Amino acid sequence: MPINVNQKGSVYFYIDLISSRNKDYNLSDVRDLLELFSKYINKKIGRSLKTPFTIKDGDAITGGSDYFDHTLDIYQICLEFYFSKDLKVFKKNRNFNEDINFYFGVGFGTIDTDQNLDSDINQINGSSFINAKEASEKSKEITKRGKLTRKKDLENFSDYFFNTSPFKFYSISSEKESYSNAINGLFYLCYEELIKNDQQLKLFSLMDSSLNLENYKIGKELGYEANYESAEDRAKISSKISVLVNKSNYYLYKKVKRDIARMKTIITEK
Repeated sequence: MPINVNQKGSVYFYIDLISSRNKDYNLSDVRDLLELFSKYINKKIGRSLKTPFTIKDGDAITGGSDYFDHTLDIYQICLEFYFSKDLKVFKKNRNFNEDINFYFGVGFGTIDTDQNLDSDINQINGSSFINAKEASEKSKEITKRGKLTRKKDLENFSDYFFNTSPFKFYSISSEKESYSNAINGLFYLCYEELIKNDQQLKLFSLMDSSLNLENYKIGKELGYEANYESAEDRAKISSKISVLVNKSNYYLYKKVKRDIARMKTIITEK
């Protein structure tokens, strides 16, 4: 029987900074970065989380929810953070010039701890949290292995390789016939295969954000040069963004996101 994440199950996230121990990162910078990241997610969605996001194991953040919908929501919030002014200012002030990428592990399952302890990540235990951490490790293996290109790669259980997206998604569920395999494929199609570069990723993220930005404001965020005090220039930029969107995979990307969200009806089916 599939897990009913809205009633008795949960979804947890383990988001691990890539190469945190192999690069010359300042440890205090890493901690402050992850603190900033956690606060950003919690400010956006924290009230509806089972366990608010917090730093775990020194170089990762983790949190959890009762709602399958948050799988998409939190991934989108992470992309917003990646392109946010908050992160841009942080990197500038700390001379933090490294590319920032994360293993994005998602675990579907259950939590065994008492409900009164759900807000404390150090007390949390159960299959969804364990699966999230395992999924992050699996994402690391896939990233090191690279893109699946040969038949023998398929036979060796290679998986979806995220190159463009800064968040290398992988999910694991507790079910024998796991729907997480389908979710992995849909996330790959949505956030990797249909997005060709960082600029397109930023465009899609801006359009999907809760800010409801007008086209000319999106153009400004993307770095288009214009006199934004001029109505004529704003109209020209708006037109350029419309053309850019129509030439991209944006509406197919939106459909895939909608189909991921609809999987809730399958996962929560008794």
